[in-house]
Amino acid sequence: MQRRPSDIYEFRRRPPQALASKPAPEHVKGQLSELINPCTGNFKQYLSVSLRTITKS
Repeated sequence: MQRRPSDIYEFRRRPPQALASKPAPEHVKGQLSELINPCTGNFKQYLSVSLRTITKS
């Protein structure tokens, strides 16, 4: 678990090294859009899930 500068906590996981930062095949881009960076077309290096929490100062 990690805290962002905006005080929102999130889980970050790395995908398998065989996929991370590699170009995604065209036929999977629609099915696995959460795993693919839309700007580069490559698989993401990290997968993040926000816990939608905000800490109060």
